[in-house]
Amino acid sequence: PDGVKSPGGGYPSLSEYQALASVVLQSDAEISAYLLSQVMTSYNPQSGWGNNLRNEIVFHCITQNISQALPDQITLSIYKNDQKVSSTVVKKESLQDIVFIDIPLDQDSRNRWHLMAAPHAPSMSFAASFIHYEPFSDSLKEGDIALEWKRPKSMSANQPTPIPITLSLPSQTPFNLRLSLPTGVKITPESKQSLETSYTIKQTDEELSISGISSDKTITQIKLSFIAQFKGRISGGAHVLETDLGQFTMAPQTWTIK
Repeated sequence: PDGVKSPGGGYPSLSEYQALASVVLQSDAEISAYLLSQVMTSYNPQSGWGNNLRNEIVFHCITQNISQALPDQITLSIYKNDQKVSSTVVKKESLQDIVFIDIPLDQDSRNRWHLMAAPHAPSMSFAASFIHYEPFSDSLKEGDIALEWKRPKSMSANQPTPIPITLSLPSQTPFNLRLSLPTGVKITPESKQSLETSYTIKQTDEELSISGISSDKTITQIKLSFIAQFKGRISGGAHVLETDLGQFTMAPQTWTIK
């Protein structure tokens, strides 16, 4: 009921509601299993489901609910607009593995997708995500979500080196660009000051983050200049362009500094 609070003054969490409801609705195996799967996928390895009281309540409900062993096998099916398009069978001994199901995608983004597991088992939970692969291309095309960063073959230590970045995004798209830099490589103060007029800049010892909104055109150019403190061949991490429409990852690179 409305207004119910815990002894600490907090309100019950969604996980608590779902866990309690899964016990109350045990007579309906499908609904109970669905609620319990929602609880299981909201588990955080560091904090569980919140504070100690919440964890105790949720654990109690889970143990009340899980009275049957996992089935010998599970059939996972993907539905598009309520029509099954693909499925796979997972054996009991492989239920902790990652399962990939390949499905064709069309250009219509208005489809509705859902994943179904059968038989229903309150003792099992799973999480799903879509991964869409595009053929690799050296050149950016209109409509791509991509990052192009052509660094020189080598840099001179303690000398500013211009390294512009090109982003391919729909116009006026919010983005976050995370550049993983080798040890000792920093953006120059002048370059950072220039960027801060249009973007939000954050820098740590290992990463440079640039957040903002793309230009009115599909290609956005960001002028950057870096300076390296050490000589040698230094490995950097991956670079990631993140948007609400998807993300693009550039593989780690080795920097040559003379």
